Amino acid sequence: MKKLDVLFFGILLSLTYGYTLITDSSSTYFVSDAIYLLAPLVAAVLGVIAFVSFGGLAKRSLSLLLITIGLFSYLIGESVWFYIVHILQLEPGVSIADGFFLAAYPFFLAGILIEYQLNEIRLTFVQ
Repeated sequence: MKKLDVLFFGILLSLTYGYTLITDSSSTYFVSDAIYLLAPLVAAVLGVIAFVSFGGLAKRSLSLLLITIGLFSYLIGESVWFYIVHILQLEPGVSIADGFFLAAYPFFLAGILIEYQLNEIRLTFVQ
């Protein structure tokens, strides 16, 4: 996909989510929460495509793999939360979804640190 296609899809997804959020008169936000599940799904699928395009376990593909695993963990957490709230009609306190949300962060951090190392980014402080 071209960069403009991804940008256009993101804008379209955001506008659709905003429209359903504004027009939801039942206050359950079922449709808008269902659309909200699309963002991590699309990001995870694009992460798999990027991982395959870099081929194998090279350094760059390893960082993409870790970030994609984090995205799938986040997607599972969102799906579980959606199921608890909208299907079971319960108010979630601490749930298994929180475990998936928290599990995503170490994968994100590891992937970002590998990218940081690959791109030889140096932090400098302006005095």
